[in-house]
Amino acid sequence: MSSHGKKRGSSSTGSSTPAKRVSFATPLCNTSKAANEETIDIMADRLIKKTYEDIVEELNTDPQWSSRTFQSRIFKAFKNCTREGEKVALEYQRCKKDRVRAEEAFEKSNEKIQDFEQRTYEAEEELREQKDELNAAQTIIERNQYKIGLIEKENEKLKEELMKEKEERKLAEKKLADAKIEAAKHASESESKSAMDGLEEKINCLKEELVKLQSYTSNDVMQGPMWLVKKEIVESIYKNSQDEFESFICNYIEALFQWAELVLPESMLNKNKLAEVNFIIAQYFKFIGEKQKNLYEKMVKKVFEKLRSSYRQKIYSLIKKYGIIGFTPDGSCFFYERQQNGQFNPFSDDKFLHPMQFNSKSDHIYGIPTEYENSDFIMVVENTVNSGIVFYHIDPKSGYKQMVYSNGRTGKKGL
Repeated sequence: MSSHGKKRGSSSTGSSTPAKRVSFATPLCNTSKAANEETIDIMADRLIKKTYEDIVEELNTDPQWSSRTFQSRIFKAFKNCTREGEKVALEYQRCKKDRVRAEEAFEKSNEKIQDFEQRTYEAEEELREQKDELNAAQTIIERNQYKIGLIEKENEKLKEELMKEKEERKLAEKKLADAKIEAAKHASESESKSAMDGLEEKINCLKEELVKLQSYTSNDVMQGPMWLVKKEIVESIYKNSQDEFESFICNYIEALFQWAELVLPESMLNKNKLAEVNFIIAQYFKFIGEKQKNLYEKMVKKVFEKLRSSYRQKIYSLIKKYGIIGFTPDGSCFFYERQQNGQFNPFSDDKFLHPMQFNSKSDHIYGIPTEYENSDFIMVVENTVNSGIVFYHIDPKSGYKQMVYSNGRTGKKGL
């Protein structure tokens, strides 16, 4: 009986087996690991309490195998251990499924996070590109505003010099009038011939001074204006300017030159029209010496620069929207669409629904609309990757292309 008791004792002391089954569970994912481990620990403690050490001790000291009550207690104890083991196994399976589901949810969350990070990165890249474009546009605007500010300061300085010249001219005319009055007085009162000769000599000197002060350039006086702008219109411009040189010459130049001509550099403007500007100035404003003539020329040059900058700014707004446009001297605008062969075909609308007729030539990149072939020139303005915004002057008959201006990435270029 004792040997049997020992066998039963050794078997009973092995009742810690259910606790070893708990070690078979694999680590759970971070989201449910702590909760599952806590559940399994509780179940393990519950099994440990059911080792039935009191039964084992009783079996070792006084085994009663013949007692039905003792046998019933043994069978019941082992049945309870078996049931608890099954519960642990089921609980392990449930924990394992929870872990798989948690890992799947974790993977999906990672995918969503990665997708969100990718979309965030793309949005940041797009925002950075827009910011760069805005900074580039702002830089161009600031440079042009700075240039306009310098021109306005120079104009103010020229105005002051002109006012000073006007005062000097009025003073000289007053001196001449006083000299004439004095000469007339001396002539009526003088009885001696010698006194008369002296006065005549003085009058002649004063006359020479008056001619010198009021002289135009001889060529301008002899030739005179051709009235390319009707005289009535010029008279109206002069009247509205109220004898202000800058106001007059600015309005007159806009009336004389066509819209696209004012975009061109001064060296490319019509020579007859430039000469007409000088004739008109001589017609309405007197040159008192070479200094004042140079002053007028500087003011004319500043007016051309100011108008050229203003008209080019109007074109920039169109180029930023459409990329490339063409226009005639009078300002008629049309649009270009790039073809697969690299050439640009003209359209009358910005939706490219109404193509314009043009003569296709293999050596011409930009198609010249047939209706504009007799124009003096065609301007094409394009926003390029390497050269920035480029202005081209094109002869519609020969197709000869000449770059007028570029605000390229490496600096502005132009004639």
